[in-house]
Amino acid sequence: MKILIVDDVRMSIEMGKSFLESSGCEVISAGNGQEGLERVINDHPDLVITDLHMPKMSGTDLCRSIKENPDLKDLPVVILTSDSNEENLEACHNAGCNGILKKPYNKSEIIESVRQYIKIICRKHNRASVDFDVFYNYNGINCSEKVTDISLGGMFVRSDRPPPIDSTISFSLLIEREMSEISVKGRVVRTVIGMNSSYYEEPGMGIMFESPPPELLSIISKLAGDGDKK
Repeated sequence: MKILIVDDVRMSIEMGKSFLESSGCEVISAGNGQEGLERVINDHPDLVITDLHMPKMSGTDLCRSIKENPDLKDLPVVILTSDSNEENLEACHNAGCNGILKKPYNKSEIIESVRQYIKIICRKHNRASVDFDVFYNYNGINCSEKVTDISLGGMFVRSDRPPPIDSTISFSLLIEREMSEISVKGRVVRTVIGMNSSYYEEPGMGIMFESPPPELLSIISKLAGDGDKK
């Protein structure tokens, strides 16, 4: 997915870019609302994240220009602001924005905000629906959960209280047809807290594998139909 970040502060763009690119998205940027509108027209992003206060064209003016264009009106727009002024916040809503994210934000907050509008994990591999037991230890607590889908790149683990994004965890997978557990390390790249009605996802966490063992890749390839693709 392609996300456009519009902000006149370069540091803010770079921070948002680092957060979102690590979750599998392509991120493009613009330094003001006018440039942002040009990029929307030319680059066709899937989502626009724009600062509220900018020179040449504000975030609300950019949002209004997008929403008043019949060809662009369905493009989601999230406005970033540290402003708590009720009139300015009302202006954001009146401009037709899909959401407001308060500054300063952390990685988890921007990812969860973005995930309301687009799927933030780019799924590069075929995925197989499974029902595997998985065991791991987080903060001294032994956890037993279920893997509901898996691919060469990672897996989704059903959990009512998933660890935070960027947590690195060692998992033991119990695959039904195997006689022993398979160990693999992975990083939490997204979480679902409570039932996600937008995409009908159950609570849990998306895991990106880190150097998965060949025996696991071989099993997943057969399950997901990826052949020998790595």
